[in-house]
Amino acid sequence: FEDETLEALIDSSLTSNRSVLIAASRIEEARAALGFTKADLYPGISIQGSASRGNLAGTSQNEEIFENYFLAPVLSWELDFWGKYRRAGEAAASEMMATEYSLRSVQISLVAEVARTYILLLDYISRLEISKQTVESRMYSLDIIQQRFDRGIIPELDLNQAQIQLEIAAGAVPVHERLVAQTKNALSVLLGRAPTDIGPQGGIYSGTIPPDIPPGLPAGLLERRPDIMQAKYLARAQNARIGVAQAMRLPAISLTGILGLASDDLSEFTTGDAAWSVSGGLIGPLFEFGKNSRRVDIERERAFQALLRYEETVLEAFR
Repeated sequence: FEDETLEALIDSSLTSNRSVLIAASRIEEARAALGFTKADLYPGISIQGSASRGNLAGTSQNEEIFENYFLAPVLSWELDFWGKYRRAGEAAASEMMATEYSLRSVQISLVAEVARTYILLLDYISRLEISKQTVESRMYSLDIIQQRFDRGIIPELDLNQAQIQLEIAAGAVPVHERLVAQTKNALSVLLGRAPTDIGPQGGIYSGTIPPDIPPGLPAGLLERRPDIMQAKYLARAQNARIGVAQAMRLPAISLTGILGLASDDLSEFTTGDAAWSVSGGLIGPLFEFGKNSRRVDIERERAFQALLRYEETVLEAFR
């Protein structure tokens, strides 16, 4: 529009509007969720330790007092043999991309809403100025008609009609004042501020009018729309969750390694031989009355719904 006031309002809204800030925060949340999910691909290291002293072993009491001390880091790793964590990572990455396009959608909508509200405000300010000028004109006309009536030139009906026209014009002023105030309040909220006197003071639009959209534009331009890209990545994320659900039907293979210190005497805790242990485990569902297969069905239906939402978004874009 090449309007400096409008450009300043749009710049302010893009940095302070709460919806934009929420959408930006969701990107950071999705980025953190991606890192959280990818961490499952790698081994986890924890620390274990214990110390005990007494003459009670289980539920039996011994005559001798025994001691036991143990401290060791523990490495545990579930092998992503079936791709469960890889698919979960793909879903998290697609969701992060979807949040980025969501931010762009919010920004574009915000820019359009600020411009629409600004032009509407100019219109209401112009109407308010016209209504005030109309009141002054009606008062001038009533003064002339009053003088002519006082001299017996015109009947009282003409005077009454002039009085009515003045009251009608005067009644329009507070209506447009309220519209101006309400529109300024709406513009303030779009800019992330408390309602205040904001925006242009004059009602004459001095910017340029954007050109008409030419016919014959390629449909491929729709791929620039962030709402389409957001729906696309959401469908990808949901499709990846089918792989996660499929992997949960299969056994999980885990490895555990312990290397540390153990001793029956605290004074020899750091001088004794290292204690170590390596183990592997396998755990998986056997029979759960179709629970795991139903989980896959749920994710497939959700993926189908995401595909339909994507197609609907494309149809709306064509419209």
